[in-house]
Formats: sequence, structure tokens, C-alpha cells
Amino acid sequence: METASKRSSNGLSLSAKLLGIGYLVYAALMLVFAAFRLISFVNLLSQQHASVNPLVVISFVIFAIILLLLVASSAAMGLRLLAEKRNWPNWTLACVLLLGFPVGTILGVLTLIWMRLSRRTEQQPASS
Repeated sequence: METASKRSSNGLSLSAKLLGIGYLVYAALMLVFAAFRLISFVNLLSQQHASVNPLVVISFVIFAIILLLLVASSAAMGLRLLAEKRNWPNWTLACVLLLGFPVGTILGVLTLIWMRLSRRTEQQPASS
């Protein structure tokens, strides 16, 4: 017969897998968004030919760098959760990903809750 802590651990393992998949899907959707933005930006540049404002290019590059950092951190968080790693980089990534409103905020809050619950489960002694 399974103990309560074993069932709780299995439930937390499933939730970690679902959160990991959620982060990977979120990262993939952000990449699709970035691709569409890049296509529209290139379209804009091709229509304007020589009259390109340097501030537009600089702002797009900054946007692209921030977006790629968010994609990389979301993908890293998803892979770390699928591997069920619970250490301080996960806490840091979860807090950074709270900035991605609304999906990143939801995933970040759920991750912080999951990490807190899994820590509580690890600290409880196994009862016989």
C-alpha cells in the first residue's frame, strides 16, 4: 500500500512534468511570435529602402535580445522541471519568468508553489 507521502510525491512529479511541458510550449510560442515580428520588420525595411531610422533598428535589436533571453530561460526552466531539479537556479528562473505577463506569471507562480510543496515533502520523514 502506498503511503500518503509517496502519493504526494507522485502528484508533485506529475505536476513538475506538466509545468515543464507548459514552459516548453510557452518558449515555442514566443519563438513563433519572434519569427512573425522578424518577418514584419524585414518587410518594413524592404518597403522603406533607404529611409530607415537607426532608432527603429536599435529598438528591434534590443527587443529581439530580450525575447531570446526569455525564450532561453523558459526552455531551460522547462527542461529543469522535466528533470525534476529543485535548486536555487529554478527559484531564480521562476522569479524572472514572472515578468512574462500573463502566461509567464501564471507559470512562475505555479512553479514557486510546486517548489515550496516539493521541499515540504522532501523534509517530511517517511512514516512506516
